Order: sequence, then structure tokens, then C-alpha cells
Amino acid sequence: MALRKNYPKGSDHPMWRGGVKTNTQGYKLIYSPDHPYKDKQSYVREHRLVMEKEIGRYLLPNEVVHHLNNVKDDNRIDNLQVLLKREHDYKSIHERPLKGSYRVCPICRRKFYIPPSLNRVKTCSKSCGIKFRWIVGGKESFNR
Repeated sequence: MALRKNYPKGSDHPMWRGGVKTNTQGYKLIYSPDHPYKDKQSYVREHRLVMEKEIGRYLLPNEVVHHLNNVKDDNRIDNLQVLLKREHDYKSIHERPLKGSYRVCPICRRKFYIPPSLNRVKTCSKSCGIKFRWIVGGKESFNR
């Protein structure tokens, strides 16, 4: 078994890029090895650092920094707002427009929501789907 070398960390590492990177979700990360809420690689999201500097204390674990214009790398202080996690979750569920569409079920005439990934759905429920296939295709559509 080969021993792992102790590579230098931070600015001494040969692959150092200045301590700034972007994660897969689109947030800017800043290298901050002394921060109490850093990740495994000692990075903290930039919008959290900007807000902590503005309010003069570390953010609590149940506090979230919300981007008012929903642009994740726009970290201007006038675009940021501190919310409790439950308030932020409520906003994300109730105030953002849905990207799917609404249809009317051909069987029960009820209006129902369809997310973009399920655009081929024609009825509101499984039972209405069975009735729909029976009406449209007859018995032959059930023999597979």
C-alpha cells in the first residue's frame, strides 16, 4: 500500500487558482480555512461571507442568504436578504412560478398541474387514465 504524500494546502498548492471557484449549483466559493461553517475543502459560499461582513457576525446554521433576483452569482449587498430556513423554503414553494402547465382531465373535468418532465400525461389520476384508455382504445389497449 502506497503512502499518501502530504501535499501543501491553500496558496502553497501547485494547482492553486486564487481561492475562488464556482460549484455545480452556480454559487461562488471563497477559500476560508478559519471559517466555522466551511466545507470539507475549506470553502464558504461568497454570498454568506458578504452578508456576514455586512451584519458583523457569523450567520447561524438556520439562517439562509436569499438572492432577491434569483441570480446565484450576483452577490451585491442590495441583492441579498437574510431569512430563516423555514421562511426561505416557504418562499421557494409558494412564490416562485411553476414551470409546467395546467390541463383539464378529459374524464372528470378537473384541472391538474403537469411538470415539464411529464408532458405526455393526459389524465389527472391513475383511475382516470384507465377509464381514458378504455374509452379511447377499447379492450385491445389493455392486452399487452
